[in-house]
Amino acid sequence: MMCSERNKSRNCFADNIGKDYICGLLTSFITIMNKRFLLLLTCLITVGILAGCDGRKTPVDNNPVGQVSDLSTHSEVDSAVADQEVALVTDFMRKKISNEVGSVEMSYSFPVSGPQPLVNALRAYLSSEMRGCTVISGTDNKEAKSFSNPADGRRMLKYYAEKAFHSLTEFSGDTIEGFAPCELSMSVKNYSETKRFVTYYSFYYLYEGGAHGMAAHYGATFDKQTGKKLGNPVNFKNIKALQPLLRKGLREYYYGFLKDNGETPSPAAIQEYMNDLFIENGVIPKPSITPCLVEKGVEIIYGQYEIAPYMHGIPTFTIPYSKIAKYLTPEARRLAGLGD
Repeated sequence: MMCSERNKSRNCFADNIGKDYICGLLTSFITIMNKRFLLLLTCLITVGILAGCDGRKTPVDNNPVGQVSDLSTHSEVDSAVADQEVALVTDFMRKKISNEVGSVEMSYSFPVSGPQPLVNALRAYLSSEMRGCTVISGTDNKEAKSFSNPADGRRMLKYYAEKAFHSLTEFSGDTIEGFAPCELSMSVKNYSETKRFVTYYSFYYLYEGGAHGMAAHYGATFDKQTGKKLGNPVNFKNIKALQPLLRKGLREYYYGFLKDNGETPSPAAIQEYMNDLFIENGVIPKPSITPCLVEKGVEIIYGQYEIAPYMHGIPTFTIPYSKIAKYLTPEARRLAGLGD
């Protein structure tokens, strides 16, 4: 619209200059020509001017006829352009080290570009997650020092993988006959992303010998604009009011769990798993793992042995925003796009 107005101004200026010039010519002609010739010449010039105006392309006015442009509309458009989403670009990186004693595999979705506060926050988070893997339970080793340049994703991954491998093999010593080598794996990936937030998910597994290893997974949600990590998005103060949502979520989890294991997810089979839950007074507790936001709702995660036997896996389910909205914190509602 602004370009249209400028074009009109230029055309108006050009028209005025042209009119003054023609008037000057007419004045000169008056002194040397008779009235009859002057009248004829004036008519010819007038016809020429009209023909020129008809041939000139008129600037397009996008405003409806009779409507005045609203400057506030331009401000809103400019604001919308300024608030356009800046894409988060990641590069998946992986590092594996192994020998006959054990193996370490680390990987992550490393932020290459995007909103700078978010990129910085995610790089710091990845460094912290990998650093936590450099200490194996039962050892006297301390966590490795933080990598000095978190902007260098490949070198950072290599640094933490080597530190973790040293701790794992030092703890394991020699291989024990009849048992597989020790194993540690950690992967942190871009799990869910909207215009307002991104959730990174950590998948951790450690096998130190014995019947089985231990696994964990959990998410962390970040504000894409500020890079701030979201705290617990759910207000669990009234845990009893949340019981119907938690029970429904667990039933959905066991439905998928049975199906994935080749069993028939009948109501009776699901109830059998529900009966095995470690809960007191029939109340499902608040999860120890902080829930995270995903595209369709809030993901709830209970760790191994937290509310169920090891064979139940890691009970995980998503409660739709439409069902859990009133239990969310103001910040979680904003990031979920639920408004006030």
